Amino acid sequence: MARNYKTAILEKITDHNQQKSKSFIAHAVKGNYNTALNVIEKLIDQNVLEIEKGKLKIKLSDISEEHESFQRDLKRFREGIKYSIPRLKKIAKETKAPIFWFEMIKLRPTSEPARLDHINKKAQDEILSLLMATVRGLVSSSFMLYQRIILDQVSKSEKKLLNDDIRESIDAIKETKEKLLKIAGEENRHVLESYWFQMTAGLRI
Repeated sequence: MARNYKTAILEKITDHNQQKSKSFIAHAVKGNYNTALNVIEKLIDQNVLEIEKGKLKIKLSDISEEHESFQRDLKRFREGIKYSIPRLKKIAKETKAPIFWFEMIKLRPTSEPARLDHINKKAQDEILSLLMATVRGLVSSSFMLYQRIILDQVSKSEKKLLNDDIRESIDAIKETKEKLLKIAGEENRHVLESYWFQMTAGLRI
C-alpha cells in the first residue's frame, strides 16, 4: 500500500508543540526522506504549510467562504425539514401506505422467511431523495470545517465558533432522524436505519 505522506507530515507537525524544520519532519516521517521532502514542498506551494523563521507550521486559512457555504447548507437544511416532515405525513395518508415498512416473505416453500424492506415510492420520489441529499451536503460542509480545526488552520476564537456550528449541524441531523423514526414507527426502525445507512454512506447519528 502506498504511504500517505501528506497525512503523516501533517500529523507530525501537529504532534510537536514546538515548530520543526523541513528536514526534521521529513526524517520523522517513516518512509523515504526525499519523497517526504518533496511532499512538504508541494504543501508549501499549495499554501497548506508555511515556513516561519526556518520552522514549518500549518498555515492559518481564511475560512470565511467555507463558513458561509456551511451556513447556507444549514439554512437550506432547516428550511427543507419544515416542509419535508409534514409532507411525508400527508403522503402516507394520500397513498394509504407507510413511509417505511417491511414484510416477511419466503423465497422458496422450504426456506426461512426473509425480511423485505419497503420505502413509499411517492415519498422517495418527492421528498426523501432530496432530503437525504441535503443531509449529505450538510455533513460534507461540516466535515470541511472540522478538517480546518484538526489541522490547526484556524485561530482559537474561530475554533470555538466552528465547533459550535458543527455541533448545531449534528443536532439538526439527529433531530431530523428522530422525526423520521416517529413517522416510521418503532416497529420499522430497522428499515429506516438501513435506508439511512445507504443514503448517507454509513453516517451514524
